Amino acid sequence: MKYFEGKICSVFTVPINKNIKNDEEHLNYFVGLIESVTNEGILMKQLSSNLKNYFFKHSIVAICEEEVLDPQNEKDVELINEIKKIHEKEKEEYLNINQLNSIVKEVKNS
Repeated sequence: MKYFEGKICSVFTVPINKNIKNDEEHLNYFVGLIESVTNEGILMKQLSSNLKNYFFKHSIVAICEEEVLDPQNEKDVELINEIKKIHEKEKEEYLNINQLNSIVKEVKNS
């Protein structure tokens, strides 16, 4: 497990008693920089806020090293742009669904 120290990783745990509301919250709690690994568990720093999370070893199911894209690397820039396009397309589709729901509500109310 020491291999993961200093790397960006996802930590998978047994179910926890925390209501995670969205993907951003999920990323904050379970993806981050592994600061230390001990016999008792893993200390991780959240990427967006630098807050710390501690996972006890008995509740960890898996840990996965994540790919980190470098905006200074040309190949990574291409991939970053492709990912941005996908997210924009998903966002547009989501907005269209909301627009359709609004139209349905308007029709029902009239």
